[in-house]
Amino acid sequence: MTRRAQTLVWVGLFAAPVAFAAEHIAGWLLSESDCAAVGRQSGVDFQTSVGVITIVAALAAAGGLASALIAYRAVTGTDNDAPPPDGRVWLLAICGIVVSSLLLIGIILGGSGALLLGHCQDS
Repeated sequence: MTRRAQTLVWVGLFAAPVAFAAEHIAGWLLSESDCAAVGRQSGVDFQTSVGVITIVAALAAAGGLASALIAYRAVTGTDNDAPPPDGRVWLLAICGIVVSSLLLIGIILGGSGALLLGHCQDS
């Protein structure tokens, strides 16, 4: 087991959740700022900012997915009951693949929803 595979598995496990959280926090802050009372708005274009944030977050999540896949390929053929570090890398790589895939979809849906549905709706 190489140190590279052990590092890649952690990147693959945590890159997408961090990107997902950052996208949602930044999107919320932009939305709150853009929908503030007249004169208190930030002046940042909502559509462009959300598009850039979504693309950056999606690229980070895709990088996490790629890292998890590379780590999984590094331990191909390892028994799922293998002792650490091979067994741990095998399990965490699978977890990273699943989590990164789901959160990548969530990032894309969240960003596209904000862009397509608009903002500042009165209820």
